[in-house]
Amino acid sequence: MDELRYQVDLLSAMNQKLENEERMYRLLCATSTSAFLYVNLLDGYIRTMGSWEQFFPEIQIRDVNDFTKLYSRVEDKYVLPFRKLLYLEDLKENSGSDILKLTDGSTWVECEVNVIYDYAHMPTDKIIRFKNISKLKNQNDELTYMAYYDVMTGLYNRNYFVRLLADFVRRAEEENTVVSVMFIDSVKSMMDSDLRSVMRLSSSLDSSCRSFLRSMCWYPILMQTCIASAFSNPWGNTVLRTSIRQCVNGRSCHSG
Repeated sequence: MDELRYQVDLLSAMNQKLENEERMYRLLCATSTSAFLYVNLLDGYIRTMGSWEQFFPEIQIRDVNDFTKLYSRVEDKYVLPFRKLLYLEDLKENSGSDILKLTDGSTWVECEVNVIYDYAHMPTDKIIRFKNISKLKNQNDELTYMAYYDVMTGLYNRNYFVRLLADFVRRAEEENTVVSVMFIDSVKSMMDSDLRSVMRLSSSLDSSCRSFLRSMCWYPILMQTCIASAFSNPWGNTVLRTSIRQCVNGRSCHSG
C-alpha cells in the first residue's frame, strides 16, 4: 500500500512539473515578438504560436498544403528560396535560415527552420520561426550606405565603384562583351547646376537605359575631383550615348 501511495505521489509530482514547464513554454511563446510554426511530420499535427497574427494576419495553417498561403505575404523575388526553406527536410538538412521581405514593403523577416530526425534519419518534427528584423536591416542598410556612398552627392564612393567594376569585368569575360569607363575631369570648375545634372544622370535616364548605367561614383584622382562612370555592354544604345553627350557637352571627359 505504501509502495502504491509512493508511485501515485511520484506521478503527481512529475505531472505538476510537466504542467509548470508547459505553462512556462506557453508564456515564452505568448510574450515573444516572433512567430512559430510547429509541424509533426509523423501525424501531420500543426500549430502556430507566438505573434503569428502580426506576421500573417488571417492566414490559418491546418496542414502542410496551407504553406502555399504564406507565399502571398512574401515579395515575389523571395518566394522560391522561401519555398525551399519551408521544405528543408526534402534536402535532408537539419537547419537553415533566410531573410525575406513581406509584401507590405517595409517589413523584413528572418525565417529560421529546424528539422528533427530520428535514429534512422527520418524527419519527425519541424519548427519554423519568423522574426521581425526590420530595425536591424534598416540600420545595416544605413551603415552600408555610409560605407559605399558619398553622403554629400549620394553617388557610389571609390570602394564600391571598384567592387562593381570588378563584377562588370568578370561578367564581360563570361558574356564576351565590353565595359566602358568614363571620367569627367575638373569637376570643381563645373557650375553647380551642371554638377547636379551629372549626379542626377542615373536617375534621369529613360528606363530603357537604366540597365546599362550600372554605377557612378565620386572620388579624387591625382589630387583632382573626378566623377567616374562604368557601363556594362554600352555599345548599340543610342539613347544612352546621346543622354551622356548632352549632359557633359562642353566638359573635359575621356573614356577607356
